[in-house]
Amino acid sequence: MSHRRSNCRAIRRCVPTFYHGAMMEFAVLLLLLGALAPVAGARLMARRRPRGQMVSGTLLVTGGSDSTSGPDSSGHQSATIAGVMNGPNLNEHVVYEQMSVDASQWPATQLSPVGDAPNNPGRVVLRTAGVTVRRLVAASAALVAMSWMMNVAPAQADPMCNEGGPPEGAATRAFDGGTVWVSPNGLVGVTTAGGTGSLRVPSASPMPMQALVVDAQGDGQKQLIVSDGRAAHLYLLEGCRINQVFDRQGSPFVFDLQNLRGNGTGVGCEDLGDGRHLVALQALPGPDGAAMRRTEITIIESNAALGRSDTVPATPAASAITCGAQTMADDGVQQP
Repeated sequence: MSHRRSNCRAIRRCVPTFYHGAMMEFAVLLLLLGALAPVAGARLMARRRPRGQMVSGTLLVTGGSDSTSGPDSSGHQSATIAGVMNGPNLNEHVVYEQMSVDASQWPATQLSPVGDAPNNPGRVVLRTAGVTVRRLVAASAALVAMSWMMNVAPAQADPMCNEGGPPEGAATRAFDGGTVWVSPNGLVGVTTAGGTGSLRVPSASPMPMQALVVDAQGDGQKQLIVSDGRAAHLYLLEGCRINQVFDRQGSPFVFDLQNLRGNGTGVGCEDLGDGRHLVALQALPGPDGAAMRRTEITIIESNAALGRSDTVPATPAASAITCGAQTMADDGVQQP
């Protein structure tokens, strides 16, 4: 009897240990199943679509740079873009991609329809009308960041910019932090310690391209103003990157220079009461003498909006591009 009670006590000591160990293994199994369920679900949903079928999405191009070598014999040139892709399988997916584009149509519309492969999310196929695109290389922002961590690129190199400097024959002008330049064929760019960024502004104007780098608010955020004599396009500089500024409708922000749109004849940097800002200037001839309207341009991230406005006696700046003591004629650079 005493031996049997001893065995029972031993069993009672063992049963709880076995029970808790089994429960722990079961809990770990549930956690693994819970982690795998979303992945398996996404794969099953993707397989429900016919193989190879593309689903619609959009690609918002937030930055880009051209190769300084110019277009090849077929009229295409290399361009590196950065953007954000959205679609049924993707939400704010960062795209960093080098492509061959039709030079006559570049830069293209910033918000472009794309096809997204359900079996390979993030494989971008552009569908922009009027733009021929041949996909060359694609990499996610995570891979770019990893290459930086592994010191694959030079410590100061920017993966969004090209190596080298201004192309041969380009007109150049130094600014605080780099050089702005315009090539003989109208390519506009900036070269800094991080590399070279460039772009081509679509224009039908017979006048040469001009470019001026300013710091309108004196806060270190530099702006690039590119003029074809009829209109002036506005960009933000981030090192060697040239980023498009958009208006409230999502179109590239453009200053009117010849009153062609009825809202401007010049660009300046003025203080309308809350510090110096970029302003759109419009000459207003009148019976009491010439006046000019000044409209403040407020830039938040990459978006520009019209701010306060006033009317003052006209000055020669009403029909020019200036910023404080800087002028396009004296401090800018013009296409050779």
